Amino acid sequence: MAPSPHQAGALPLQQTGAPPLNNQGGPAPLSSTLNPGDLNHTHLGSQPGKSNLLSAMDCYPPGGFMSYFQTGQQPLMPPHGQFPAPWPTVGKEIQLAPPSNDLRTQDAKARPKGRSIINIDDGNDVRTAKRLVFEPDEDLRLVSAWLFHSNDPINGNCKKNESYWADVHELYNSTTPTNRKRQVKHLKDRWQKIKRWVGFFCASWTKATSVYASGQSDDQLRDKALQFYLDDYSKEGPFTVMHCWKALRDEPKWHAILDDVDKSNKRRLDDGDVGRDISGTPEDVGEKERPIGTKEAKKQRSGKGEAKDDDTKLNEDLKKYMDIQAAATKRHEEFLETQQRVSDAKVEAARLRREAVLLEDMFMAEQSILNSFAKRIDMKIKARLESDPSRRQHGPRKYHFRDHEAAHDQLEADYFSENPLYSDAMFRRRFRMRRHVFKRIMDALGQWSPYFTLRKDCTNRTGLSPLQKCTAAIRMLAYGTPADMLDEYLKIAETTALECLENFVEGVIAVFGTRYLRCPTTEDMERLLQVGESRGFPGMLGSIDCMHWRWENCPTAWKGQFVTGRYGVPTIILEALRIISIFGMHSNNDINVLNQSPLFTEVIKGEAPRVQFSVNGKQYNTGYYLADGIYPEWAAFVKSVREPQLQKHKVYAKQQEGARKDVERAFRVLQARFNIVRFPARSWSMKVLRNIMKACVILHNMIVEDEGEMVEQPIDLNAVPGASIVLPPEVQKATNSNPCFNDVRRRNSAIRDHSVHTHLKNDLIEHIWQRFGSTQ
Repeated sequence: MAPSPHQAGALPLQQTGAPPLNNQGGPAPLSSTLNPGDLNHTHLGSQPGKSNLLSAMDCYPPGGFMSYFQTGQQPLMPPHGQFPAPWPTVGKEIQLAPPSNDLRTQDAKARPKGRSIINIDDGNDVRTAKRLVFEPDEDLRLVSAWLFHSNDPINGNCKKNESYWADVHELYNSTTPTNRKRQVKHLKDRWQKIKRWVGFFCASWTKATSVYASGQSDDQLRDKALQFYLDDYSKEGPFTVMHCWKALRDEPKWHAILDDVDKSNKRRLDDGDVGRDISGTPEDVGEKERPIGTKEAKKQRSGKGEAKDDDTKLNEDLKKYMDIQAAATKRHEEFLETQQRVSDAKVEAARLRREAVLLEDMFMAEQSILNSFAKRIDMKIKARLESDPSRRQHGPRKYHFRDHEAAHDQLEADYFSENPLYSDAMFRRRFRMRRHVFKRIMDALGQWSPYFTLRKDCTNRTGLSPLQKCTAAIRMLAYGTPADMLDEYLKIAETTALECLENFVEGVIAVFGTRYLRCPTTEDMERLLQVGESRGFPGMLGSIDCMHWRWENCPTAWKGQFVTGRYGVPTIILEALRIISIFGMHSNNDINVLNQSPLFTEVIKGEAPRVQFSVNGKQYNTGYYLADGIYPEWAAFVKSVREPQLQKHKVYAKQQEGARKDVERAFRVLQARFNIVRFPARSWSMKVLRNIMKACVILHNMIVEDEGEMVEQPIDLNAVPGASIVLPPEVQKATNSNPCFNDVRRRNSAIRDHSVHTHLKNDLIEHIWQRFGSTQ
């Protein structure tokens, strides 16, 4: 390749036909003086619409092309550098020089290193530039277009891949200059790179926040995360899309992408941490603002939502009116104070009189502005009322008299008097618990919040009693009835009943959650190991499974995050064990909930009691849970044999599946006891749904404890001593504010060990066959 025309200073030309030859048989040098008008008669201008340099490629070399293979010469090719500048104005001359003998050497010297030049001609826009590199603002526009079409409040994100990326491409190019526009493939390729890099950095950020969360600023955590990124993903190079990570880190759609990385293979998990944050739970995430609904979005799109703009302007005018009124009042007070000082201080009477006149003028001017604002606001309010006939324009607010005192007396006579109308059995069936348990909850909530106390309003009228509020909440949880059904008996309005329910479940969690919704203690684990060993599974801590609760009022923009392929409707999931329940506001499948679950948090930190047991003559140091086939093959899970063929495998599968049904039966008992979790959830807030589910689990555990439904294993003095023991925690909570990261990784690897899972499953098959094989 030859140097560019700007560097060589002359342009090698060759006309078509039989060119003249020099003494050596090569092309004779052509050196002449040409004007721009003469170029139109040469071969350079014979093909309109193409560049003059490209037309030079049509030249026929002297002696034919085969002469280059004989003499070692190089064909006369135009340079592949930048195109020459436009021809000079008339009057300037172009010096044409003969071609260089060594074109490759000159091109190597002229072309800058590490920089590739491309020519782009799409038929519409001709662009000669360097290879386009995505700038940070272009990355942000791409991310913004992706998020905009992922959170569509009207259509949701139920689009095909081509249609979805076509919309993203149209939105991106609408805000991009003409010479920087991209094609759909460019945007998809760039987004895949951004998603991979940001996903890796999210894992590094989780590792940094898990280890260095205490006493570290955001900048320090970011430096740690960048260092982890370089250590773990050195092949990717340094992290250069920090701006994209800041834009995506708090978006629910991005969290759904991270949760759904391995959706195509449900039996595999990445070798990352068990959860995103070993020190937090899903409910630590703050309540996000609810997106706009489908009807409101369509109304705004069709131009019918202008009333809100009027409301905004009206509120701004009202705010200005109140600010000016406050300033005018302050001026008036200063004016009165100044008048008083004038009457008291005769020495400064003249100066104070001038100040009083000035303040009075300012006060009058502000009053004039205030009056003009008042007239403008009055006109807007009248126009608004006249243009909206659906609004109630006159008449007092409707008031429904409810005799709260009579309703309280009737409720107390029916259930809580010395000789109640209904028996204890009917109270147990309608309140789902015995009377003393209900009174215990009501008294505890009265000490927790003044809301559950008997108060009087501003007219000295007695309000609703704590008995009525707690009864309304229990009835809604037990029967799943609408809020307005309680009005006839308890004399509670619909909004008040919903308010009672929200405060009731929040109070139950705050007062009783630490006892009835906790991790297993040493005594609990000893009892569970005893039950598991009696059923043929030494070292078993219980069973694990998830329950789906349909969310009827899920926003359209969020349905893509909560719709599962199995159910086809938005659902939220309760992950539960036999004595511990964990509520996860996530979707898709049990694996996503496991990634967000704090089930193994204390185990990884070393604060949970340790389990040691022996099976088939081999010792193991990690307790396990019985799980179904969707859970991963970890040392902490024991699964059944799929399609067993051998007799011992059939016996093992029967025993494992029978013991695993305990948690499924617990779900059905919970739904039968509290019908609100059986029917579709009608609340609009994820926080309220989370509190309702946790309160139902706490009340269920309280009822089980009160009525003695816990299974007690009889003591058999002739039985062989158990092979499972509980050891104290490896680390105490008081001294474990900042756990060692190496120890955390070691415990995490022990939980996820696939080889231990395989050996433990084989030993359990042999153990079950030795114990139950003869009876089958």
